[in-house]
Amino acid sequence: MTSPLQKLDNLIPSVLNKNSSRQDIINQTYRNNLGNNMLGFIQQLAFNLMRRNNGGVMCVPRVTWTPTKQVSLSCFDNISLYGALARSDFLRIANTYAQNVQTHKMYMYMRSQGKFGRRAIKPQ
Repeated sequence: MTSPLQKLDNLIPSVLNKNSSRQDIINQTYRNNLGNNMLGFIQQLAFNLMRRNNGGVMCVPRVTWTPTKQVSLSCFDNISLYGALARSDFLRIANTYAQNVQTHKMYMYMRSQGKFGRRAIKPQ
């Protein structure tokens, strides 16, 4: 039986690994909407837990990218994966993408106000 951290490590997209640099993460997550899919997966885990707490039924989280290794997920994996998310490299990769998107939005807002802000990392 694999631990939740191992499952999350196996769910890292095949084009990335644990030791990827920030630039590599930005380059790959902007391609084919990979970063949004990863953030959507995390959001699915959270929504499934909220649904369970409100008396609903959890569903299997969908993986819409090619993971590093094949992983079989069940409905009950939502709880364990969401609990292990804080210590995982999966979250580090997703947060790198999300932080870059947020930085770019802030930069564009600052430019619209006639000010200067920090630029986001450009994907190559």
